[in-house]
Amino acid sequence: MVMTHKSIVWGAGLITANPRNIVRPLKIHAVRGPKTRDILLKNGINCPAIYGDPALLLPFYYQPKDKSKKFKLGFIPHYSHINQFLTLYSHNPNICVIKVRNYYEWHSFIDQICQCEYIASTSLHGLIISEAYGIPNVWLKMESGELSNTFKFEDFYASINKTPDGLIFNSFLTLDEIINTCKKWKKGMLDLTPLIKACPFKLKNELLNLRI
Repeated sequence: MVMTHKSIVWGAGLITANPRNIVRPLKIHAVRGPKTRDILLKNGINCPAIYGDPALLLPFYYQPKDKSKKFKLGFIPHYSHINQFLTLYSHNPNICVIKVRNYYEWHSFIDQICQCEYIASTSLHGLIISEAYGIPNVWLKMESGELSNTFKFEDFYASINKTPDGLIFNSFLTLDEIINTCKKWKKGMLDLTPLIKACPFKLKNELLNLRI
């Protein structure tokens, strides 16, 4: 989250525990999670205890017409990891490697996620959307160079009252280990009503009083 003095914040979050040159925005209605709020408060910035990434609301706006499962496992790499996953898994018919950008229609990304029985992701929003649609998922942590950048993941998981364990993605990690971890998944819990009511623009009335 990059803020200016004119920013209006609703559901965004910081990406590091040590942000540089943090500024006071015009208004904060909600943030992604409590870890973001703690840092803002420490920097003298008022922030309500209202949490949730707005992507959690997607199921109330869009549901895939075809809900059949076409893949055992879907990988959602961060865009910087995509080539590595395509090289490893693109020829496996039971696996779908899902890109996070360059879609002609935005819901194609959601369609692919919902076609998978399980999801493993190095992308934060791959995990958030999987969580929103109730797809059992696991956070993959890249072994090289990525383990220190966990703040935004921990912030999100804290918002849904889950412990962000995850798996280290390396040459020793097997598909069976990933799938067996996904089988232990339990849906996070977050009352979305405060997030909806705090929205600074008009939402559909039917979203009120709904829970994840």
